[in-house]
Amino acid sequence: MLEVALFAILASGLWVVTRQFTHRNYPVLLLDETDDRRTLSKIAEGGLYQITAPFDTDNLREFRSLQLIEGGLRLQDNGTKAQHIIDFATIQWVSAVTTGQEGIATLSMHLEINRHWRIVSLQMPEADMIVLVNVLRQAINDSRLNIGRPPSNPIGPLPAYIAEDTLQGVSNIGAEVSLYLLPHMLIVLQGDVVQAKLDTSSVRRVLAVERVSNRIDQILKPSTPDGVIRLYSLYETVAFALPQYRELADEISYLSRCPVEFITQDDKSGKV
Repeated sequence: MLEVALFAILASGLWVVTRQFTHRNYPVLLLDETDDRRTLSKIAEGGLYQITAPFDTDNLREFRSLQLIEGGLRLQDNGTKAQHIIDFATIQWVSAVTTGQEGIATLSMHLEINRHWRIVSLQMPEADMIVLVNVLRQAINDSRLNIGRPPSNPIGPLPAYIAEDTLQGVSNIGAEVSLYLLPHMLIVLQGDVVQAKLDTSSVRRVLAVERVSNRIDQILKPSTPDGVIRLYSLYETVAFALPQYRELADEISYLSRCPVEFITQDDKSGKV
């Protein structure tokens, strides 16, 4: 049932489905000790870094010799000496730069590597960060850069269910997923694996509906959320049930610059 429910969503023309990969045991980490791409220049002598999934936290580790290489960046863990490769092609979003005490700047990059979502956070002296920012401006599409704009923090991951509404207005609950919202993209995750992505600019209407639970859902999934968010493009519609449906509807409406409509149980009763 899980695969069927997800296929119904992923087959929709609204979604940009990520490319399937054939080697299921392909390493998810950014580790690549055999990469022999030519080094073009050094960006930073050292600093701190962190590699996590959206729902994880980890301690910062020391790195040294952040380098610009052909098609990406390379850094070396100061303790393990392992080399990590960040391909420009995998970078989906870059955060704004924040500067703390003593001139230390922080930046985060969101990567999709063989359908796995990773966040790489870097801390380094402000002068070195300026060099990195200039490199990223040249390599990454401007729509994926939050640099030079008001800081915008990701939302989520939010636990949710795929939802399908019947003609009677009852929402049937399907597969459990997580929703992760960036300014330009809504990512549907299962664990750290990307199931689908939605460009927020493609959304034309947002509907937040107070949910009518059916008896089967109440028995099988007593914690089922009370609301559904429905996202409309020119041709397709997708829906998710989650507790924060109102807040998420407001945020997607703002990001997509399209109207949002809230429908309550009283509204439904009045239309019967």
